[in-house]
Amino acid sequence: MERTEQHSEGRAEVHVLVTEETLDEQRQDIWRAVVFEMPHLVAEAESREEVLASIQRILNRSVRHAEVVTMSVPEHIEVGGPLAASGYRHYGIFAGEPEALKLFDEIEEERNKHF
Repeated sequence: MERTEQHSEGRAEVHVLVTEETLDEQRQDIWRAVVFEMPHLVAEAESREEVLASIQRILNRSVRHAEVVTMSVPEHIEVGGPLAASGYRHYGIFAGEPEALKLFDEIEEERNKHF
């Protein structure tokens, strides 16, 4: 997918998927528009022109008070503790519990008995 293009007049282009669908129940066509870069922005209407106008209004309203911010994070985040040192990276609520490693080992042993 192409990146959003910035224009000199301070406007950006986004990509909109416009589809026409037939509803089985009523045999009526419905047009749907989805902004690729912001898939939560969706519009539906009875004609292509209406759906394009609707998605334009939704997009304008959505970005009026929005901004894109770039933030920095450390390149390497060290996760400490005995569980992490033993290879358990995703131990969640057991992070401060020294007995958790024993519990995990017991669970593994019981599980392996069945193989």
